[in-house]
Parts: sequence; structure tokens; C-alpha cells
Amino acid sequence: MRKAIGLVFLVSWVSVFSQTSARNTTSYPVIVARVALTNQTAPIPPTNIVTPRQGRLYRVSYYLDCGGQNLDWMFLLHWADANGSETFTSAPCNSPSNPSLGVATVRTSAGSPLKYETTGVAGRYDLFFTVERLN
Repeated sequence: MRKAIGLVFLVSWVSVFSQTSARNTTSYPVIVARVALTNQTAPIPPTNIVTPRQGRLYRVSYYLDCGGQNLDWMFLLHWADANGSETFTSAPCNSPSNPSLGVATVRTSAGSPLKYETTGVAGRYDLFFTVERLN
């Protein structure tokens, strides 16, 4: 009888452990968007990247190259968190040896879209960015 109860307990414990392990298989970061835009000549208006169902932390790695022209193109991110609307603005891309590049970390509220845009005057630029969900 004791052996039977011990065996039932062991099988139950293994079953619970394997179900828990199966549910927690997501590893972070998770890439949610990759954008590669080349030979752009006009500003991009605010454009949705992702709208989370719950508050999330994101890392955005970007590279903006103006092709060596003095045009001051910039990369912007928009989102809302517990404090309201937020905006990240990159340094301007304004010389052959000065592309704008970096990483921005943002925390969005549930239902608040993470958006990007570009601003500038004229000329050609290339924009590359990756968005990773960190939690």
C-alpha cells in the first residue's frame, strides 16, 4: 500500500513539474519587429510597430544613415506609460562620419502602441531598427 501511494505521489509530482516547465518556455528577449528601409527621401509619419495587451518593456536598436549629406534626419519613438505620452528623439544624422545610432529602452502601458517616425528636410537616408520585448 505504501509503495502504491508513493508511486502515485511521484507520478503526480512529475506530471505537475512537466506541465509547469512546458508553460515557461519563453526566453527573452523576443524580437517583435525588424525594419530595414533604404533610399528613403521623405519623412515617415508616426507608424505603429506593436500594441501590447499588457504593459511591456522594449529595447529598440537603431541605425540611421544619411549617406554623407548634411540633412539632420532624426529617428523618433512614441509611446505612453504610467506618466502619459513619451517621445525619444535620436541625435541628428548630419555628416558622412556621423550616422545616428543607438539603443532606446521604453516601457509601454497596456494598449498603448509603440510607434516610430522620421523627421528631416530633404535628401536620402537609410533606417534600420530592431525591436525586442524584454518581458
